[in-house]
Amino acid sequence: MRRISYLATLILMILGSSCATLSVTEIRNLNRIEFDPIKLNPDIETSDLRIDIVRSTESDTTSSHDLPYRPLGFDLGNGLYYDLNENLSFRLDELLGLSEKDGYEIKRFDRVNKKRPNEIYQYYHDTLFLVDPWSHKKRYEYHRVTNGLKTSVMHRNRLQYFIEMNISTAIYGGKRRAWEVINRVDENHYYLNRNKKRERYELKGNQVFLENDFIIELTDNNRRLNIISQGFLRDRCLYSIERSKDQLYIYDREHRGKKITFNENGITVYHNGSFSNRWVKN
Repeated sequence: MRRISYLATLILMILGSSCATLSVTEIRNLNRIEFDPIKLNPDIETSDLRIDIVRSTESDTTSSHDLPYRPLGFDLGNGLYYDLNENLSFRLDELLGLSEKDGYEIKRFDRVNKKRPNEIYQYYHDTLFLVDPWSHKKRYEYHRVTNGLKTSVMHRNRLQYFIEMNISTAIYGGKRRAWEVINRVDENHYYLNRNKKRERYELKGNQVFLENDFIIELTDNNRRLNIISQGFLRDRCLYSIERSKDQLYIYDREHRGKKITFNENGITVYHNGSFSNRWVKN
């Protein structure tokens, strides 16, 4: 009987830890502020410094893995970014109030009380470096070259990809051809031809429709953003996002998700109440 009791206790502990949630009381008592209006503007994000809300995955017979970020996508306002691999996230530079034009340095800490960062990101003069916090050696990642409406992302002298944005199209491609093209119908309506299908992106009032996958909805007197999954029979709310002056919550119906706290130096990210990482700007 002791072995059965111990096993049952162990199972309950495991289930309890896996079902950890954000604080319901904190969310209910949040002094909520309004979000800015939703937008739908083609945009570029090349650094991959993002906080995932919905991350697309791809599975085969043995495993599942995250799909990579794409540098071309849509600015949805309020720091939200949706790329062409169907990844929905917050842009870190937007949350931190940083400007690529002015340059920035961000330090990432992966432990609560750690004084030395795990990684340092420096972006200056259109060039991204990763800095080793121990040796202080810089590792060059890429640089951007802008010529008119075309931005080329280079590694040394080799083109990685280019993005060209004009009034009617946003083109993502390589040296020999365009890979994907966002076409503009009007200022609130775009489409992408992919695999003989037409993917549509459209802003209608306080809702933005992203392909046939998601609806981003601004509701409750502009104090809540809902991330809605479009279904064949009915839609389902995946996450709600609410914020105060110094806190932001991303949570599902069971109050699982992320909490982001803001201070003058940066942000701290928690997942289901547990520390994930801290980002400090210089």
